[in-house]
Amino acid sequence: MQRKLTIMTSKHPSSLLAWLFVMLPILAFFSACSNHKAGDEQKAYALFLEAINHNAAGDKKLAITLIDSALQMNAADTTRSWLTCEKTTALVDLGKLKEATAIGKNGILFAEKIKDEEGMMGMCGSLGICYRRLGDLDSSLFYYKKGLETAIESQNTEYEIYLNNCISVLFNEQKRYREAIEYSDKAENKATATNDTIERLSAHANKGAIFMRQGLYRKSIDFLTPLWGMVKEANYNVLTLKYLSPLLKSYLALGKTDSVMHYMAYADEACRKLGPTSNGILGILEIKAQMLGKQKKYAEQYILLDSISRFNNVNMAMPQDKLFATQAECLYNLGKTHEAYSTMKAAYQKADSLKLSDIDKQLSEFNVKYKTLEKEVQIEKMNHEQSLLYIRILCLTIAIIILLIAILIILYRRKLDKQRAELTEKTSYINGVETERKRLAKELHDGVCNDILAVNIMMQTDKEAAERLLKNVGNDVRRLSHELIPPRFDNASLSELVCTYCQSMSAENGTIVKPFVSRSFEKLNLPSRTALEVYRIVQESVSNAIKYGYSKMITVTLDASNNQASLCIANDISREHPITQGKMGIGKDTLKMRTEALKAILTISEQDEEYKVEVRFPL
Repeated sequence: MQRKLTIMTSKHPSSLLAWLFVMLPILAFFSACSNHKAGDEQKAYALFLEAINHNAAGDKKLAITLIDSALQMNAADTTRSWLTCEKTTALVDLGKLKEATAIGKNGILFAEKIKDEEGMMGMCGSLGICYRRLGDLDSSLFYYKKGLETAIESQNTEYEIYLNNCISVLFNEQKRYREAIEYSDKAENKATATNDTIERLSAHANKGAIFMRQGLYRKSIDFLTPLWGMVKEANYNVLTLKYLSPLLKSYLALGKTDSVMHYMAYADEACRKLGPTSNGILGILEIKAQMLGKQKKYAEQYILLDSISRFNNVNMAMPQDKLFATQAECLYNLGKTHEAYSTMKAAYQKADSLKLSDIDKQLSEFNVKYKTLEKEVQIEKMNHEQSLLYIRILCLTIAIIILLIAILIILYRRKLDKQRAELTEKTSYINGVETERKRLAKELHDGVCNDILAVNIMMQTDKEAAERLLKNVGNDVRRLSHELIPPRFDNASLSELVCTYCQSMSAENGTIVKPFVSRSFEKLNLPSRTALEVYRIVQESVSNAIKYGYSKMITVTLDASNNQASLCIANDISREHPITQGKMGIGKDTLKMRTEALKAILTISEQDEEYKVEVRFPL
């Protein structure tokens, strides 16, 4: 494409200009459309959030107006689905059930198409309520079932709570109180766990209504009144009317007129903000009709019941059989026995039609299927948790194995380091021994052998000198033999052996060797290996001082303090041979090796005609 454009430019420049003239407006148009769409989406979503707030506050009409405005915009599919769901809810609360049903059906199809599960579940709940209030229990159960199955499978707790509340009302109206309580308890427990106050109070109201329908009026009152303060704080008109309905009916049944009037004031306030056909208002009208009957104002009661009957065509807040029965009783009290009989007959026919319908069977099947689905989800959850547990155990096992391998590697390395250290120590010791052998061999060769050769020669010329030299040879051989024999520390301490050695060296060589051993050192109990190395250092240093330093005075000092021992061999330097001792090579190497074996610090210094060897080693 690029190559084709290049050729066209070179041959027909006017064509390129024409092409650009056409394309630039098109690109600008698409860019503007894209920006407009993004702007519409933001505005639509903002209106959606505003509508939610107005819907919750009870201003349903304004909420619907805002939603309709948002739906006219070019909003995203998901936002449109949520807007439709919110509009359906508002219409249900206003009692516009047929309109809510039509919008909800289309909304569910659209939500399923775009795979918006939350929007679909919300509209299933609203449609279930619509059909229940319209008397179409089969359709109501169908949508409740559809929404609840999706909520359980997707593990959406919020909508599971909402739908459990809806189903609880359906079971209660069909006088299946045990199942109704089960669903309301599930909803309340999960709502409490998730801090969903509105749904928790709604479930609580459902359970109070179940007690009331069973004739347990005092139990219903005792159950509902403790949470009335939370209902007032919530300030949600739909919830307020739902909560007050069983409470007012229970007080009315017990003849507590003062309590009825007290709570009716709250009901009237909430009714002002809702549509005339909303379920909550129709429920309050039913209670007012009962009050008029108890006050024997039968004419007014019948007018009110007739209004409820007309509203039942769009929102059946009061069951049809119950409405007919109440109207029949009112007509009888008005003296219209013939009309009362006809109306009561219609009530029985309606009740019989409900009994003959298969709604009870469907409810049973639904309950069984729901419990089965719930168990399947629980089993799946347990399997998932078990899989996670296995994974954790596997990870932990792998971690332990890695840790063990790491520990084994560390231990192996430590063992290797120890073996290397031992090998180094042994090598150093062997090197020291070899050095010692070389030194002794050198002394034998340079000293004893040469002296014997000199004795051989002197025997022929000067026998007395030969005898003196022979005596020196004997002393040298004796000294070397003493140095070769390792000292025994089982019968004598290091201090004693050093003192004995110093005395023997003084006697043999004529050099004064003085030992100085501190009391702290005498108390030490050094290992045999350490004591041997110290003794050998003393031997080496004293021998070097005599042989190379031509010293007349040598001091050997042993001391100990602060977990450290010290050895100091000091000798005077002969003026006739000032640098001989500093030149010794093998002797220094031997001293270094022995001090390394002790992990000691070796210091050799020469100052003021004094040569000093100091060794400090830890205890």
